[in-house]
Amino acid sequence: MERHIVIIGLLGFISIVIFAIPRTSFLGVVLLTGFWGGAIAANFRLDYPLFSHTLFPVYLALLAWGSLWLKNSELRELFSVTRKGNS
Repeated sequence: MERHIVIIGLLGFISIVIFAIPRTSFLGVVLLTGFWGGAIAANFRLDYPLFSHTLFPVYLALLAWGSLWLKNSELRELFSVTRKGNS
């Protein structure tokens, strides 16, 4: 519906602003992931092409989480690629 475009745009914009602020970037990426999840559901419901339309929000979410992982040392430590432990 055309009347929801402004609300959807504001929700996306607010999520992006929250993601851009370093102290709240984790909350922002969680909000954006949920926002993009809704886009996936809408694209799937409308039977859009899978790789070009439906999965595009997944690509954006991977980029957002990857950028947060690169910027945040605590997140890198939490989701470490190498194991730190008993050897």
